[in-house]
Amino acid sequence: MYSLPGLAVKNTIAGKVMAIEKRNHDLMFVDKTGKPILPESIKQPRWTDGRYVINGQDGRMNLLSVNGDTVLRQTYHRISALDPDRFVVYTDNYNAGMVDGRGRTIIPIEKQSLYSAYPDTNSVLISRSAKEFNDKIYNRDGKILISGFQYERYQPEKGLVGTVPDQNPEWYYWVKMAGSLKTGLYHWTGRQLVPPEYKYIFYGSDNHVLIAQTFPQAPANKELYGAYNLQGVMVLPAVYTYLRYTRDPNLQIGQHESGEKFGFVSVDKPGDARFEYELITNLYADHFAGKTSKGFVLLDPKGKQVTKDVFATMEHPLFKHVLVFEKQPRGNLVAVATRTGTAKGVWFGLNEKGEKFEFPPFPEEPKEHVQAEESVETVVEAAPMPNENKTAGQGSGPAYETVREKGDTHPAFIGGEQALKKYIDENLRYPPLAKEYAIQGRVVVTFVVETDGSLTNPQIIKDIGAGCGKEALRLVAVMPKWQPGTTGGKPVRAKFTLPVEFKLN
Repeated sequence: MYSLPGLAVKNTIAGKVMAIEKRNHDLMFVDKTGKPILPESIKQPRWTDGRYVINGQDGRMNLLSVNGDTVLRQTYHRISALDPDRFVVYTDNYNAGMVDGRGRTIIPIEKQSLYSAYPDTNSVLISRSAKEFNDKIYNRDGKILISGFQYERYQPEKGLVGTVPDQNPEWYYWVKMAGSLKTGLYHWTGRQLVPPEYKYIFYGSDNHVLIAQTFPQAPANKELYGAYNLQGVMVLPAVYTYLRYTRDPNLQIGQHESGEKFGFVSVDKPGDARFEYELITNLYADHFAGKTSKGFVLLDPKGKQVTKDVFATMEHPLFKHVLVFEKQPRGNLVAVATRTGTAKGVWFGLNEKGEKFEFPPFPEEPKEHVQAEESVETVVEAAPMPNENKTAGQGSGPAYETVREKGDTHPAFIGGEQALKKYIDENLRYPPLAKEYAIQGRVVVTFVVETDGSLTNPQIIKDIGAGCGKEALRLVAVMPKWQPGTTGGKPVRAKFTLPVEFKLN
């Protein structure tokens, strides 16, 4: 379209102004034809939308009209544009407020941070105060919509993260009220979705309801659950002692306050819920296991029983089951189960239709075995630790001890290397995932043996995954104190490297 000298196009503003970084790193603003829109008299423009200009440097910024006329007579530490006629201004002591393009104060300048609830929209403004429970919500005209709360953000309910579409928690904000700690939920437009009356509010996705948990309710002193839709209408009354999401937005797993059994609660027809299971657990492919007085039955994604067979146990398929089942033209494996009266180790697979498949006998689980490598080494320079007995400025020597590279004696596990091997062999828990996928190999951890023999700063320098590194760190964390290394007969801090082998025999 056109060519202009410069390093980069930084951004576009209001869909019609482009900011170009010049070779001296100043900014030049042009319209869609490449024509500069600011007079040369404006020397340090930082932002413009073609009507107003933020000009100057951090610490001394002012607001001008596009013709160069002064809008704000006072300079500010920083000025940020919210929309074509709203600007947040910060003073040198970081008080903040909002003004319009005529220089009028819309939100008073005070000790607060001020920003849009959702950037690049005409959202409400959040005022965050250094004082607890002193946050406020303003509309763009400076009217306070709600005050005296603590602003919070949350992620979607853990079991749904990344598994369902349309998860936008950034569109919402939670308010926790002072004194009562009652919580409500609002949309970035300022619309109240759940009134601030609850202990906690759960978000699943923009297609799910919002589950609201009450404080303990009389007379039974129980916490109850209800649900609101995203239009702010209560769709499930707070009569459930348990309410949890499924991937189906219309279906929740619930337990009514009048009984102890679980069932599926439909948002559309909550009165049709049948509470007939002692327990409901999730399985593969959105299926469920329902526990009755006789045993476990398979339930489809709508909560309907798909088989008359009852099993002693029912759970997710393991990798070994999948490898065998995928060779059979029997649909998708959604659960594995065992039956009372069958031999130990006999598994049944269930597909989405409830059809059974008996697995051939699996070999016995391999015995766990871990072996520590015999050779260990000390290495130089772990992170320095403050010497708590030395006052700052006292004496001329360093105020820190350092890890020694070589010593008269190395640090050692009490009882020697054989005792260390025995300790690891008896205390290591082979991670189930590593065992399932037959993951073996060496994890290497380092830690510092302090002068009192305690172990600090454990770190993984080589991992094999599947929880092995985490387990090696756990072992170090629960180890008894070691014999510290020495130099000149005095204990010194030493960094120790310990390789541990995970091996299945």
